[in-house]
Amino acid sequence: MSRSTLQRRLAGEEGFAMIAAITVSSVLVVFTLAMLASGMHLQQSTVRDAAWNEALSVAEAGVDRAVHEITTNPGYTGTGGTPMAVPGGEVEITVTGEDLGEISIEAVGYVPSRDAAQRQVRRLFVTYGPEDVFKYALFSTTGLFVKNNAVTYGDLFANNSILLEQNSTVYGSVISATGTIELQNNATIRRNDGEGGNAYTGGYHTTGLWSLRMANGSVVEGSAFAQAETCPGTTADNSRYNIQANGTIQGDAAARGTISGSVQGSRTPFNCQLRHATKTLPEYRWSPDLYVGEVEYTSIAQWTSLGPPDTALKGVHRVWDEACTANPSASSSVINMNGAQVVDDFVFVTNCRVDAVNNFKVVAPQDSLVNIIVLNGSTDPAAVEIKNNFEVTNDAAVLLYSTGLIHVKNNIEETGAVYAGAISVKNNMDVVYDARVERTLGFGDIKYDRIAWQECKASGC
Repeated sequence: MSRSTLQRRLAGEEGFAMIAAITVSSVLVVFTLAMLASGMHLQQSTVRDAAWNEALSVAEAGVDRAVHEITTNPGYTGTGGTPMAVPGGEVEITVTGEDLGEISIEAVGYVPSRDAAQRQVRRLFVTYGPEDVFKYALFSTTGLFVKNNAVTYGDLFANNSILLEQNSTVYGSVISATGTIELQNNATIRRNDGEGGNAYTGGYHTTGLWSLRMANGSVVEGSAFAQAETCPGTTADNSRYNIQANGTIQGDAAARGTISGSVQGSRTPFNCQLRHATKTLPEYRWSPDLYVGEVEYTSIAQWTSLGPPDTALKGVHRVWDEACTANPSASSSVINMNGAQVVDDFVFVTNCRVDAVNNFKVVAPQDSLVNIIVLNGSTDPAAVEIKNNFEVTNDAAVLLYSTGLIHVKNNIEETGAVYAGAISVKNNMDVVYDARVERTLGFGDIKYDRIAWQECKASGC
């Protein structure tokens, strides 16, 4: 081989192309493997995300199933630790809560199943209760009379006129939808924890031509509004919807008519504002499915044969006597509850009148709920007659409800609410509104209303 030939071969580039091809191929293989690995990872992540979202749907399905079961079986407690199959996976359900109050549902959703190695888990804690319909301390579909030294914590509402007699005090707002409000000597409407303290009227006295009348020493700590049925109304309304403040309005005053007397805030006479709408009494619907262990009686005699008035009342009792429906005001259509004592959660439903004239006491623990529901429309005599030492000693929440007149007198103390077709309160009745009665079984259009929804860690809430 000549020297020139050797130099030519050493200078040749034929092998470089192969090396370059191998290098490029290696790089492409690496990129391809990386893309495949990324694709597989993305696919796994997509599957996990889908399962994660599906687990929430499974848990929600468990909540819905629990609500359905409770509707027909109030004693339902859940799946008992055994998962239940639902579309998309499995769910464990636990139901807890008071028979007469809120219920809590804990639902744990598993996808594809609880025992799967790569399962996805979502846990929900949801609270349900009856619809919130009881918002006032005292509520009347007609008029409302609060007399002599009574103290009420919470708002008052009546479709017709409201009278606050001497030295009575309301901590909250007072609303008369279509009538007047009168404050006699030293009666006061005050703020409750810095809120309310207002007076709202929606009608006028046909002879006195006033909407709000305040006697000496009376106080409205908030503002006063004499509102009208229609706006702008007529010229005659300028002399009808008037505020006469011989006491003191510490806030502002606005009236469709004139404003006279002491107003510490601004005055706006001849100002037309529409009055509050009238309200109906929340309707009660009896159903044994609402309660656990309810007892029904078909006559007053059957109830009294068991020994009441009792000193250990508790549970759910319904006394439904057809004679009370036929003649609700008859002297025989009354249940004597004098001297009775409530010692625990208690629901009493009847279509007869209830007489608790002397020493009816609620000595149940603080967390107890007491519902006295009298579906009797009598106004003379009162559907519910309470006198002399009706007492709640441990702040149990008491709902006193009647479609007729509730008449109370002398040293009455209650935490809860009083709702009736008409209310007459005399001499030292103290009512403190308790929000626990806001949602009461049997009332409202929604049997179980969602109150709170919370997602917890998979390990627990």
